[in-house]
Amino acid sequence: SLVKRNPDEVQKIIAFSKSASAEQIAFFYQEIGEALAHIERNANSRIVLFDLSIKISRKFRNEI
Repeated sequence: SLVKRNPDEVQKIIAFSKSASAEQIAFFYQEIGEALAHIERNANSRIVLFDLSIKISRKFRNEI
């Protein structure tokens, strides 16, 4: 890999990959992209990121 990570980061990535499905990761990617688009259009970043965190936590809880 071209990106170097310390061992602690690698362990966190491995642990997250065991608990998140491909569908969830795709959902996260889509929602993060949408949030960034809103922020680029001058939306209130605190509100956008708060909404994003709620959406992600709901998705993560419902599918575990």
